[in-house]
Amino acid sequence: MDRRSWYMPKESADAQAAAPEDLHWSTRQSKHALMVTLVDAALAYMDEIQERGSSRTFRTPCDIGTSTAR
Repeated sequence: MDRRSWYMPKESADAQAAAPEDLHWSTRQSKHALMVTLVDAALAYMDEIQERGSSRTFRTPCDIGTSTAR
């Protein structure tokens, strides 16, 4: 196990904290295992994230994965 920290908008941090909590109650899986799944899912969109980062078209966390180009 490891712990890391980054600065981010409060809304993003709140969403990141809420996701494993909500999934824990709906799946009964451990929160650390759910964080692995969430990171894996985000990494599946690495090309889209890189494109957004290089073009400076940042959107809210809820917008990730809404593109039709997957």
